[in-house]
Amino acid sequence: MDFEKFYKEQYEMLYRFIFRVMRNHDQSKDIAQETFLNLYNYMDNNHLVRHPKAFLYRIAINLCKNNMKRMNTLRMVKNNIKHNQQKESIEKDYVKKEKRELVNHAMKRLSQRNQLLLQLYLNDLSYAEMAEITRIKPGSIGKTLSRAIDRVAQYLKEEYKSEMPNP
Repeated sequence: MDFEKFYKEQYEMLYRFIFRVMRNHDQSKDIAQETFLNLYNYMDNNHLVRHPKAFLYRIAINLCKNNMKRMNTLRMVKNNIKHNQQKESIEKDYVKKEKRELVNHAMKRLSQRNQLLLQLYLNDLSYAEMAEITRIKPGSIGKTLSRAIDRVAQYLKEEYKSEMPNP
């Protein structure tokens, strides 16, 4: 395989793919370069690659995942340090708890299906995963989820109105 030709043909598409995943120009460039370097080194060790394009994308996906894990770990460490440095007051904790209870109460007014859908969404499941679990058509997940969120917002408005003193 002519590696230089392969690089020239595949670089832009691979870079765009990585950028859609990472959303950062510099990281995407670095990962694209590292991807090609890994492929080159693998092939240079006399390993046979039957589908170089597929193998290239597999390397890129793994590098993106590793990079995101590293970023999430750093973010968690920073958040933990920040949280330890700025302990919240009891009043703030109480307000957060009260808000959480109001949202939970509003969510309980939804149908079981919509409650489940919102819980899946809050647990960062993809639309495809939510569709498989709830057996809602994949194309309908976004709209169904949006309606459920709108209902919760409406229920919360109703709750706030009932708790507000009349002037």
